[in-house]
Amino acid sequence: MGAPAVGGGGAIVNAAPLAPLAALYGAALAIREALYDKGISGRWRLHRPVVSVGNLTLGGTSKTPLVLWLAEKLRASGVRPGVALRGYGGAYDGVARRVPARVGGGAGAGIFRLYGDEACLIASRLPQVPVAVGRSRAHAALMLVNEEQVHVVLLDDGFQHRSLHRDLDIVLLDRQSPFGNGRLLPAGPLREPPSALRRAHVILLRDSDPGAPVTDSAAAGDRIVAGLSTPGAALHTAGCRLRPAGLRSPEGDEIDPAHPSLQGCIAFCGIARPDSFRAMLRLLGIQPLEFRAFRDHHPFSSLELDDLDAAAARRGAAWLATTEKDAVRLEGWRPRACRLAVLRVALEIDQESSLLERVLRVCRPVAAA
Repeated sequence: MGAPAVGGGGAIVNAAPLAPLAALYGAALAIREALYDKGISGRWRLHRPVVSVGNLTLGGTSKTPLVLWLAEKLRASGVRPGVALRGYGGAYDGVARRVPARVGGGAGAGIFRLYGDEACLIASRLPQVPVAVGRSRAHAALMLVNEEQVHVVLLDDGFQHRSLHRDLDIVLLDRQSPFGNGRLLPAGPLREPPSALRRAHVILLRDSDPGAPVTDSAAAGDRIVAGLSTPGAALHTAGCRLRPAGLRSPEGDEIDPAHPSLQGCIAFCGIARPDSFRAMLRLLGIQPLEFRAFRDHHPFSSLELDDLDAAAARRGAAWLATTEKDAVRLEGWRPRACRLAVLRVALEIDQESSLLERVLRVCRPVAAA
């Protein structure tokens, strides 16, 4: 029997029938990479540094929380960042697929169908950081440089986007299962083979359990790097994990997680790793009456939202709880039978000052000019 593969939403599928497709995907990928490595396929190089945040696998490895962390830290250090991303799940393609769009600050509610939930979340959380989306991330990055005069472009989900030169590649891996079942798409979750980590400059190993204690990442990082014959220059590894950063109303008001009425809430989410949301509620001392998981980036219908509202009324729940990313996709919806609590998360990084200094070394010459 073939080994199981894990789909993007966590579903287990049989990998054996998909092996021929994975082989074709791998062959096409090898040709593409060879064209870039030999300089046959051209690459854009901006006159501003580009820092990419990416991964090797499908599913949530906390790329967007890392982009938020970087943008906040850079701004606090006097560096002007901008964020370029494709806008996954959004309908925006641009004219001839080359014209990017600027996502305005505070655009989190109502337009995710156009720009995608991740772009809207970043723009809503950091309204002073310009965000650009487009099928061509190179054009989106160029717009940020030319029109927004940013000092550095943060490329969200950019490790596979080789048409744009990067000055620093940061790759997030799941510490417990960095390569899934070891198979390429569609037989497994790998977007590229592990050997692609030779291009990386920084590897962050994310703990799957947000309640896990801080542990030494050196051993796990050494095991991953040991198989790379030519790792990126001065390859740095560190651990990281998501932590709950509190509950808020959709309007941004703080909600005390110890409030007795939050016990017995109904929790729902449409993210790649719903168990992570459940675990973070547990860390806050919240035990939901019901927990409903939808597929990643799920666009909630009015019927589904009405059903959640009815379930809260039926079970006497005073609250519905969801994630910040899901709240973007609610398009201003508010339950009638109860209140809505939104979980905000933050990324905790081991040796974060070392990582920030690595990024600042790339950005400081431009910011000081």
